[in-house]
Parts: sequence; structure tokens; C-alpha cells
Amino acid sequence: MKGSHLDIVARIKTEGPIALKPLYVDIRNGFMQYMKRYTRDQGYRQDAFQEAMIAFYEYCLSGRFDSSLSTPKSMIYRMGKAYLINRLKRENKSSYKAEEQIDVMARSIMEAHVQFNLDGHDDRVKAAMLRLGEKCKKLLLLFFYHEFTIDAIRDEMGYKNDNTVSSHKS
Repeated sequence: MKGSHLDIVARIKTEGPIALKPLYVDIRNGFMQYMKRYTRDQGYRQDAFQEAMIAFYEYCLSGRFDSSLSTPKSMIYRMGKAYLINRLKRENKSSYKAEEQIDVMARSIMEAHVQFNLDGHDDRVKAAMLRLGEKCKKLLLLFFYHEFTIDAIRDEMGYKNDNTVSSHKS
């Protein structure tokens, strides 16, 4: 990734959405190629990229992006992948294998983002998340952080029904 993308948060706050243009141009083709493993539908991949760019922009504006945990490119890829997989599941057009659902990158993302930046009173939440087992931590991150539906979590984690997911989430 070009060094100019590392100061993306500051540039977004001063320049607005136009600051994303160089990043957009640099990673678009690679993103589209990478997402072919999930669908050949160009429109779905393009939608995923657009949604990921918007989500990344909002993520930066909120001050949650931490360049020590992730690069802009990897964050956008993860966001786009999550959007695309959720859309494919909702529309029952998923063609990827179950073992590809959570690859090494996705696992490392979930682990890294347990370390997300929390404000003062949220230190208790961070401490509690760090004490959870991997399965519980993953479920909560999928639901609250990645905004997966109960159905998507059920499918992703192999639970037998929605009630089990809801119970474990509670």
C-alpha cells in the first residue's frame, strides 16, 4: 500500500470523501478480482466495493480506524467480503465452500479487532471481551461489530437454530 494511504484518517477529516479517490483507484481492480472467489457477478462485487468504501469512510470519520491494527486496503477488503457474503446468504446465491467461510485473514481480523479503541468507560467492555472464549468472542463480534444477522451467524458458526444463537449471544 502506498505510504500516502497511511494518513487516510487525517485526510478524510480535512478533505472529505475526495480523499478516498487515490485509495479507490489503487485497490478497486484487486478487490474485484479477489471477490471472484465468492461470486462471478460483477454487479454484486461492485456493490460490495462501494459499500466497503462508504463503510470505511464512516469508520474513519468516527475515529475507530487504527492503522496499527490494519491497513486501509485490508479493512476495505474485510468490509467488502462481509457485505458480499451476507448478501449472497440473504439471496441464497452463495457458491463458496463452508471451509472458506472464515479464512485465516478473517480470523486474524476478529482477533485484532477485539483490541478496538474504546473510550474510558468502555474499558470494562474491552476487558470482558478479552476474557471470553473464542467462540463467544466471535459471535459477539459478528453480531455487534460486523452486524451479521442471527441467521447469518447461525450459518457461519454452524449452530443448529436461531434460538441457540440468540441464547449464546445473551
